Amino acid sequence: MLLGVLTVLCALLILWFIKTKLFDSKEDKATLVIHSGGKSHWGSFCPIVDELIRQKIPFRYFTTDPDDPGLKIKSTYAFIRLYPKNTWGYLRLSMVKSPVMLSTTPNIGTDGYPLKRSPYVQTLIHIFHSISDTSNYHLGALDHYDVAILAGKHEERALRTVEKKRGLKAKKLVALGVPYLDLLHQQVSKKNKAEQNSVLIAPSWGSKGCFAEYGTDFVKDLCRAGFNITIRLHPQSYISEPGKVKEWEQSLTDCDGIAWDTNLLGTDSMEKSSILISDSSSIRYDYAFLYSKPVITLSIPLENRQEYESVYQDEVWSEKSSSEIGRVVDKTNIKQLPELISKTINEYSPEDLARFRDKSIANFGCSSAAIVKFIINNYLKD
Repeated sequence: MLLGVLTVLCALLILWFIKTKLFDSKEDKATLVIHSGGKSHWGSFCPIVDELIRQKIPFRYFTTDPDDPGLKIKSTYAFIRLYPKNTWGYLRLSMVKSPVMLSTTPNIGTDGYPLKRSPYVQTLIHIFHSISDTSNYHLGALDHYDVAILAGKHEERALRTVEKKRGLKAKKLVALGVPYLDLLHQQVSKKNKAEQNSVLIAPSWGSKGCFAEYGTDFVKDLCRAGFNITIRLHPQSYISEPGKVKEWEQSLTDCDGIAWDTNLLGTDSMEKSSILISDSSSIRYDYAFLYSKPVITLSIPLENRQEYESVYQDEVWSEKSSSEIGRVVDKTNIKQLPELISKTINEYSPEDLARFRDKSIANFGCSSAAIVKFIINNYLKD
């Protein structure tokens, strides 16, 4: 009997503590919340943060990454907080109160993902941190979002297809661009720094990556052909497949002329290379659109993507558009890669790349102002 009473009292005490100390903090509940997935997402938020501060708009910036550059924001308009990446931290984030929360993180609220959607957030907005559509997102990635800010109109079709297939409520979709391109566009050198015979290889992570599908033998062939190679793995590879990363590094230790780029931004590698080799990764469009240089896409079979939203698509934009930014290579002609690199460099047109960029991307180079204006006008009015 006494034990039961004590158990109830302890439970009530815990609930009181959670309510008064955890969810009723003094921070302003009427301001925009920016939820950051970590330092790799800073490129998407930095231009938005700068624009909010410029317009004197109060906001809250929450992250679970102690290395997130957003923790160094210095402004009276910003409330910054680091939460631990554990049950307690995710519980706090899942109870945030706000009229609107902006996040680049897919899967918020999906089964098995640690971060749940807060019932106290009126509008949850996803902002794309890539130019590709949701075909390369995991299943259910945006099911709990209310709004998606698109890089361009091309991302709309995949989202509407998923909503129809799964009977989801239609989201508000608005094409306003991608802020990280604003940041990178400012950093791109006006001078051509490309080095002859310099190739950048940037695989995606998981089963849709070219190293997972093709191995590293094609890299060895390029080294033997005299190319200088820089490899830039997707940041998620170091988190989700560290064993594979170690295998790839060890397999290429005997190859001369290989460098590994692990910098937060890949601008140096992009600038010095003459061509990019990738797969389904949206880095292909960053490269083509920012640097006006060609891309070779290593084709990834659709059967490798059963865990992604592309299973619902009869057409994937990033595959359809691959030929617009360069050349597509598969296992039938992968051995011809050294010759195809030279042909692609000689045949591509920077003007054609610029036209395709302007067709695909809204507000190229100035999307942040449009995004902040959209949020203020629709979700932060008195």
